[in-house]
Amino acid sequence: MSTLAFPAMPLRPSLVTPEVVPSMALIPGTLHIALTVDEGSGPRRVDAGDLMAWNTTIDELLPMAINRMNRESSKNSWRSVDTIPGILLLRTGDGNASARMLNIQTLMEYWPTGGVVIIVPSADQLMAVPLTSVADLNALNVMVTAAHYAYGSAEEPLSDQAFWTDGTRWHQINVTHTEEDTHMDAPAQLLNTINHLAAIDMVSVPAEA
Repeated sequence: MSTLAFPAMPLRPSLVTPEVVPSMALIPGTLHIALTVDEGSGPRRVDAGDLMAWNTTIDELLPMAINRMNRESSKNSWRSVDTIPGILLLRTGDGNASARMLNIQTLMEYWPTGGVVIIVPSADQLMAVPLTSVADLNALNVMVTAAHYAYGSAEEPLSDQAFWTDGTRWHQINVTHTEEDTHMDAPAQLLNTINHLAAIDMVSVPAEA
């Protein structure tokens, strides 16, 4: 149990699988949020004993932890994947790139019309496809396949699913992998957004001509 006094604790959020406790659901059944605390010798996970000693909950501490992560995050951490236009890779250098799912809006130079799809195959990996056009779905297909392989080779795998946000909440894109193919079952909200992007593409073509 930590001897640090609440609330002067260097807390950070982390994404974990649902069986990790204590944690709170981000995507129920798929992704949960836990907290880590750095006592000077490196981060460790906040446990139930810590929460009891501090007389608080993960839900109450999360805003503080996200604020710290915001200060430690940079829009300059994105790297393009040269071979696949449209895919961005987040490089944070702290082994906790996946947790930036929680502050993705502050990391984007601009918010894309169709929102953002991300994958987090392990704690230190986050890839994103900003949706600005229907053409970006090609990059999404490649990214989801990459997630499957990265998840399978990770020492501590997190998820091989994809997640989309329109800036208000996260939705899971259910992904099924087989030897022959990868199938994505998009939520209705994303399908509506794709139809909206298609309409914008159709209008913009004559305008550009």
